[in-house]
Amino acid sequence: MIRNDQLTAAQTALLAGNYQQAETLFSDILDKDPRNVLALDGLGVTHCKSENPTKGIEFFLEALRQVPFQEAELSEAEFRQIQVRLCYHLGVAHRSQGSREAAIEAFRTAVELGPPEPDVLINLAQLQFEADRLQDAVESFHKLSEVQPENASAWLTLGYILTLQGKFTDSIPPLEEACRLDPSSPDACFFLAESLRKVERFEDSLPYYQRMLQVAMEWPQAVHGYGKALIPLGSLEDG
Repeated sequence: MIRNDQLTAAQTALLAGNYQQAETLFSDILDKDPRNVLALDGLGVTHCKSENPTKGIEFFLEALRQVPFQEAELSEAEFRQIQVRLCYHLGVAHRSQGSREAAIEAFRTAVELGPPEPDVLINLAQLQFEADRLQDAVESFHKLSEVQPENASAWLTLGYILTLQGKFTDSIPPLEEACRLDPSSPDACFFLAESLRKVERFEDSLPYYQRMLQVAMEWPQAVHGYGKALIPLGSLEDG
């Protein structure tokens, strides 16, 4: 695979938003080296940035076809990294076109090639959730929380999806982590309180419901849940 000043110049033009210049430079590289995967990928990204994802997809697919011819020149890590990058770009292009299933397949392939990248996982998990593939989304958000353990949103979404599945016991640990990482999140606080109440941990749920009283006007369902948690504890009047 040719790595030269022209490739660097093309990538610099792409990053600067000079898409016409980038296209010209990447095309010149391919004239000399039709199997240059980085140039094919660069042209794909350039066309996507120029709002022509259909053309971009053609270049990403061609790059994926050419990758095996580069294997001898690359370390195993570099080889997989290029494949992951191409699959990610392909997935983003398909998603921009509304081709959900094709995007899911591209992102899933990127995850399988691994190691999983956060941007790949978040795109895959979101699309799986949108497609109502809740168990797949749970697995993807779980992987994301492992890759980014300080990502409160990943923990929150994981816990929320588990509540949608009725798995309230399983939802508690990720929601507790979301609350720990972002104590000001009303969503994490509410869903944790609800999960605790639904597994009859009424007393444990009270502090989280009480936090929600500060935003009671926006979260009337939290006030309702608070009352339902108080009644089993014998606080009938307050409930």
